[in-house]
Amino acid sequence: MKKIVLILILLFGLSCMNKDITGKRIKLIQQQENFIALLDTVWQTEQTPIRIGIL
Repeated sequence: MKKIVLILILLFGLSCMNKDITGKRIKLIQQQENFIALLDTVWQTEQTPIRIGIL
């Protein structure tokens, strides 16, 4: 009986841990996407030629 209770507690604990890890992964993926977007913006800005025109 004690083994069953311990196994259930262990399984419950593992199921709760997986939810937290999934949430952290989603936040990390969102941060990576934001960082990639920032790098794309910087890249496009750097690739745009500076035009000095006399009008």
